[in-house]
Amino acid sequence: MGKNEQMTLLYVTVTIPNGIFGTSAQYKNHDPKRIQHVEIIGDEVHLYMTKEHREQAIAEFESYLTLFQQQVDVGEIDLLYGAYEKIDYDEHYRIIRCYVTAEQYFNCGFLAINETELVIDAMYYQLYKGLTPSITFEYIDVETNAQLGQIQYP
Repeated sequence: MGKNEQMTLLYVTVTIPNGIFGTSAQYKNHDPKRIQHVEIIGDEVHLYMTKEHREQAIAEFESYLTLFQQQVDVGEIDLLYGAYEKIDYDEHYRIIRCYVTAEQYFNCGFLAINETELVIDAMYYQLYKGLTPSITFEYIDVETNAQLGQIQYP
């Protein structure tokens, strides 16, 4: 039995397609306690870990998204959360909808920073769940309910 077959029997695999987070060749294992082995097969990165470690990672990515939403819901006033009036997610974070004022949308640089972080956490959540990553990120004017912007990832 080859090493690849042994890894498949011992661990679950999370597959990250090339181009999702840079190129496959650029991938670095930032979680060696959970990820037991990293292998590039074709143009994909394969992460081998126990089922328990995968479930822990899924819960962690979900907790980042939930915490962000909770901070917005309680009206946390600081640079990271203060621009948002409300944020909604659908199942598996396929749609992330942020309610902001038009002024905040056009003038607050933290929206782009937060968008990047939310999208990365949502994509990792989807990948670890075995889903094809797909996120629609929407900005909605809280006063008029008009769409201010929409970005599709990847």
